[in-house]
Amino acid sequence: MKCKAVVPALWTGFGAVALVVFALATASADPGLSAEEAAQERAALLAIMAQNQAPAVDAAGQIRLPDAAMLGAADAPVVLIEFGDYQCGFCRRHVLNVMPTLLQEHVVPGRVRYVFLEYPAERNLPASGEASNAALCADDQGRYWEMRQKIYANPMSIDAAGYRRHAASLDLDMQVFDQCLEQAPHAARIEQHVALGRQLGVRGTPTFFVAVSGSGDGDVRLVRRITGAQPLDLFEQELRSRSAE
Repeated sequence: MKCKAVVPALWTGFGAVALVVFALATASADPGLSAEEAAQERAALLAIMAQNQAPAVDAAGQIRLPDAAMLGAADAPVVLIEFGDYQCGFCRRHVLNVMPTLLQEHVVPGRVRYVFLEYPAERNLPASGEASNAALCADDQGRYWEMRQKIYANPMSIDAAGYRRHAASLDLDMQVFDQCLEQAPHAARIEQHVALGRQLGVRGTPTFFVAVSGSGDGDVRLVRRITGAQPLDLFEQELRSRSAE
């Protein structure tokens, strides 16, 4: 349930599970292990397998959030960070079906701050990077979230003509917007987001991190990682459990 998986991710995910399955078989057949040792090893291997398949797992580390689109109170106790790609169908499903409720129930009341980081699949889908730039061009005129919604809601219009139609419908200054589309001034900002995602081991989109305040101003401490377009109930559970702490 995620887009833009790359070869290392396939090995890390499916390959790791295959190795665990093989290890389970050999552990059970190893004559050098007592029955108790074999059971303990089997339990440990099953735990590894569950970790590889679990949609939400523990995360660790502290990061400083880059310049990015954010919604919600700056002092919200919980931060939900999304790495997303505009040509990812699962990202679209999350934005259109799950995000409205999360905004209404968690962001608007001030319990959660939402941060969207651009993570375009540039290698395979160059238009993804162009879409990120178009959204940030709209951000220059204070209409980032409206443009993001239009891009996701119109997947057949991932091109300059589509972005221009969206911009016109938002009453943007078209001369300024067109110049921004052509010059792509937000490339460094997008690359900063991509670099952070790679640092955190993001292999596909959407990938989310649930975080709390860190030790420094602008720093957050990662506590949970959610992979893929998971159902609303999972996000509700993860966010409420952190808000209650």
